[in-house]
Amino acid sequence: MKQQSKRAPGRPKQEGEEGSVREIILHTAQGLFMEYGYEQVSLEQIARISGVTKASIYYYFPNKATLFTVAVTQMMVNIRRYTLLLLDRDAPLKERLQDIVEAYLQRPHIDFAGLMKEAKPALSEEQLEDMNRAEHAVHVEMAKAFSKATEEGELYVSNSLLAAHAFAAVMMTGNREQLRESFSDHRSMSQEIVNLFWFGVVPDRIV
Repeated sequence: MKQQSKRAPGRPKQEGEEGSVREIILHTAQGLFMEYGYEQVSLEQIARISGVTKASIYYYFPNKATLFTVAVTQMMVNIRRYTLLLLDRDAPLKERLQDIVEAYLQRPHIDFAGLMKEAKPALSEEQLEDMNRAEHAVHVEMAKAFSKATEEGELYVSNSLLAAHAFAAVMMTGNREQLRESFSDHRSMSQEIVNLFWFGVVPDRIV
């Protein structure tokens, strides 16, 4: 009788499961890091919620900093892809922006700038650059949308990349729990956030 070979500790049960196990770990890490921050999340916690051993995490990621970097970078790639899907809709830009904000509000987030500041001491310059490039790619897609809308006369921005960063900053005000409680649902909040970005706070008659 042929003896079944033992697998290395932490190695997935089947070769075909490697991708799915890695994705489960990344998905869990993304959610936990974005909800609780860098310091409060441990590899033990990620392993427990993922339903894997801590050794399984080490099989794919040598340390917490690497897992964080890959998780955030992949999250930015996914955000860019989903943002493009929403921007490609046949609808006025203002409506598409509301869809983007509403999608953002449906997931718990902490302040991303604060998250990066907290994690920075544990990260290498290369890891920080990887995440910055991934985040910048999202802003570039938004900037393209603002440039196109300006060309078509739908709005006017003199610097589309600045507008993209401004939109992201206004959107992130939705992180505030007290602010969320003042709205009945995500849709009404997304509309108000986009109105603030789109119209500003000064009436035309005062400009």
